[in-house]
Amino acid sequence: MNKGLENCDAEHENWQQQPRYSLLLNSHAEVRLSKYPKCQKVTHLRKFALFIHINEWGPMVLGKTYRYCSRCAMVMVQRAELEASRSTIWCLAPWKRKYGGSDWM
Repeated sequence: MNKGLENCDAEHENWQQQPRYSLLLNSHAEVRLSKYPKCQKVTHLRKFALFIHINEWGPMVLGKTYRYCSRCAMVMVQRAELEASRSTIWCLAPWKRKYGGSDWM
């Protein structure tokens, strides 16, 4: 057997990707977080792909613009905006009749 392939497989098994960002789900619609409360640094708008898992159906990816603190690597998502996006997609989806639940992580 090729020793190079054995080493590659062993390295792949030990490799785990660390989380790149933290997520803050903001439940307060009146608070927009122009500064991150922890470090008081001004936040910026940045586009992210947000991976959401819907129970009994599966994964969904939303590409949207969210507030971001570059110092803390924190992505801040408004819960109301996330709910609106999810509801719109859910209503248009053909699987809605089969999976009537609304649980999501």
